[in-house]
Amino acid sequence: MNNSSNATILVVDDDPLILQMLQVHLESEGFNSILAENGQQALKSLAVHGEHIQAIISDVEMPELNGYELCEAIRANDCFQSLPFIFVSAHTDLDERLKGYSVGGDEYISKPIDAEEVIIKVRHIINNRIQHDSLNQQVQESFRTAMHAMTYSGRLGQVLGFLKEATHITTFDDLAMCLFETLESLGLNAVIQFHIRMNLLPFRKNGKMTPLESNVMELARREGRFFDFGARTIINYADFSLLVKNMPVDNPDDYGAIKDILGNLCDAVEVLVKLLSSKEVTEEKKHSMLVADEALAEVKSSLQMIQAENEQAIENMIGEMEDAMISLGLTDAQEEILRSITFQFLEDSTRAFEQVKALYQSFEEIHKTLKQ
Repeated sequence: MNNSSNATILVVDDDPLILQMLQVHLESEGFNSILAENGQQALKSLAVHGEHIQAIISDVEMPELNGYELCEAIRANDCFQSLPFIFVSAHTDLDERLKGYSVGGDEYISKPIDAEEVIIKVRHIINNRIQHDSLNQQVQESFRTAMHAMTYSGRLGQVLGFLKEATHITTFDDLAMCLFETLESLGLNAVIQFHIRMNLLPFRKNGKMTPLESNVMELARREGRFFDFGARTIINYADFSLLVKNMPVDNPDDYGAIKDILGNLCDAVEVLVKLLSSKEVTEEKKHSMLVADEALAEVKSSLQMIQAENEQAIENMIGEMEDAMISLGLTDAQEEILRSITFQFLEDSTRAFEQVKALYQSFEEIHKTLKQ
C-alpha cells in the first residue's frame, strides 16, 4: 500500500456512541472500519481480519480486557508487533502515556475526542508504517544483495585459489585433482573427461568413471556449452567436458551464481588443458629429436668405421695384387689389365661411399631444420 487511503481501522470502545462517531469520521475520510465493543472482541476480529487491518484505535478503560492489556496481547503475536496502535483516554498525564508506551503503543489521543486530530494521527501513523515497511524491505533486499555479492566474491576467491595452485600443475591427473578440490570447496561433486588428441582421459575423485557417465558425457557434447538435466549440469569445452552432479536447482539465485563461477573456472581449465597438451607435444618432440640425434650419431660412427675399413681393405687388396702379379709371372699387358680393374673398383667404391656421405648430410640438414 502506497498511502493510507482505503486503509481498514479496527476501532475498540465499550461506548457505542464513540464507536459510531469514530466510524462516521473515519469512513467520511475514505477509511474502512471494523468495530469491537471490548478487548476480547477486538482479538477475535484481529484473528479473522488481521491481514487487512492497518491500525487499531482503542479506548484504555474497558471491562474484561483494558486497552493496555489488549495492546500487550497483540504485541505478543509476532505477526502484529509493528501494527500501529493508538490509545484513546481521558487520562493524559505522563504516567499514563509512559504506560501506553511501555506496552507497545504508538500514539495517544485525549478525550474528549477531536475528529480532526483522530484523522491526522491515523493518516500519519499509517503512512509512517508504510514508509517503515518499504524501508525495511529495501534494507532486507540490500542485505540479500550484499550477502549474495559476498558469497559470489568468496566463490570467486576459490577460483583465484585454483589459479594459484595451477602454477604447480604438470599433469592432467594434477589438474583433475586440483579442480575437484576447488569444486568440493564450492559444495559440488563432479567428474571430468579430457579430450586430448582424439583420446579420452576420464577422471573422478574416487574410483573410475562409469561407462554410462562416459557415454552420457559424450552424447551431451553436441548439446552446447551448458546442458542441464535434473540437478546435473554438463559443461562442454573444446578440450574437456565437466559433469556436475549436485547443482542447487532449488535456489535460482544460487544456481545462477554457481553457473557464473563454473564458467570462470572452466575458462581457466581450458587454458591449462591447452598448455599441458602443448607441453606433452613438446616433450614428445624432444624425445623424438633425442632418438634422431642418437640414430644420426650411430650412422655417422658406422660410416666412419666403414670408410676406415673400406680404405684398409683397398690398401690390402692393392698390396696383395702387387704380390700376386710378381708371383704369377704375368705379362705387362695382363698386369695393366688387372691394375685397371683394381683402380676402377677403387673409383666405384669411393663414389658409392661419397653418395652415402651426401645422403647422411641431407639427413643432418633435415634434422637441423626440425630442431629449429
